[in-house]
Amino acid sequence: MNRTLWLCLGLTLPASLAPLRLPATESLPSRVGAAAPDEPAALPKAVPMEPATPRFPYTSEGTTVRLRDGALVHAYNRRERPPEVKNWHTHYAPTVIVWAASRDNGKSWGTPELLFTSSSGRTAQHPALIRLANGELGASYNLMDTVDLEQPATGSWVKSVKRAARVFRFSRDEGKTWSPEIFVTPTTGYWTAAHDRLLVLASGRIIQPLHNILSEEPYKIGVRVAYSDDHGRSWVLAPSVLTVEDVIAGYKGRVKPGGGVYAEASVVERSDGSLLLIARTVAGRQYYSESRDSGASWGKPYPSPVASPEAPARMVRVPGTDHLLLIWNSCCVDAAHPLVGRRAVLSSAISRDGGRSWGPAREIVRAGEPLAGMGVNYASIYFDGEVAYVGYFAGLRAGDRTFHQEYVLPIPVAWFYGSGR
Repeated sequence: MNRTLWLCLGLTLPASLAPLRLPATESLPSRVGAAAPDEPAALPKAVPMEPATPRFPYTSEGTTVRLRDGALVHAYNRRERPPEVKNWHTHYAPTVIVWAASRDNGKSWGTPELLFTSSSGRTAQHPALIRLANGELGASYNLMDTVDLEQPATGSWVKSVKRAARVFRFSRDEGKTWSPEIFVTPTTGYWTAAHDRLLVLASGRIIQPLHNILSEEPYKIGVRVAYSDDHGRSWVLAPSVLTVEDVIAGYKGRVKPGGGVYAEASVVERSDGSLLLIARTVAGRQYYSESRDSGASWGKPYPSPVASPEAPARMVRVPGTDHLLLIWNSCCVDAAHPLVGRRAVLSSAISRDGGRSWGPAREIVRAGEPLAGMGVNYASIYFDGEVAYVGYFAGLRAGDRTFHQEYVLPIPVAWFYGSGR
């Protein structure tokens, strides 16, 4: 029996296949830094969407939604490594978006099926799925056109990108068919978004946070926000250009004076109707921006209480409450690291005051050591009743090869609160 089949069956690998060591995918039951025996039990083992293979070594950045027939579906990136290509990089790898269905609430997943491909190049990636106010399914994803596979700009992956844009589509039949692509962003330049970032406001307005490369030398990337008031048929790009030039003391990464990083934003609607945006920086913490007009304009970014390496955070509102839930890489801020620290731990925290402060961090998953690839990162969140489905991807090693796999972990909402809601 080969390695892939053993993984598909969820079996322990025999000694002959032992080089493939999966990262830890079970959380610790206690808050970080404090034991609490009366807290909910430890989380179950996360379920991989599909086993990584040499041909498809990288699955990542997913998004979840419940269909009307009861199926839970999770869409995610599937990156291909053609055997003839030696100079391979995830950002310009041939990538499609696939999705798989679960009929047992995330305990197992069916065979992935093709969902979206690029209409203009080799890469469609970073999907977001959401139920729209009119009952339709909405989806957005990035189109990325790159240079020839054998001629990438290895010194900077950004230089290998000819164009990147975000598109939106809608479905009236639960994903069986989809509308043509509708551009959310301009069609030239570099405009993308992180996965799982669509938000439908109480008014029905759709919010899509974006990031746009403003300068390559010095490197500067900023956040823009687009919105739609007609269920995604047309989009308005808010004029606010959100940038952060702050860097952590002792920073040794790629950002030079005059540059900056503010990217991969997540937006939440608070109980008073205001919007709170959180995004990654190289300042050693996440930064906030706020909107008081449903996303039409945004205030100057400012430091949040959330210490973090340069890695994205996912922030949502807990249904039926005014509480916010944050999932982010809580560990290992390090100014000397190229990404201001390793992405070794994914944790959650609850805010009961609109993001002004956050409760204790609760560890969801910790990567194995030594850290493989990107570690654990890029969370998605989907609430369904009393369960939150948390997606993430994690690195693993097989001999001298590094792979990445997308996982989905069902977490009882009560777990995020520890011993008291």
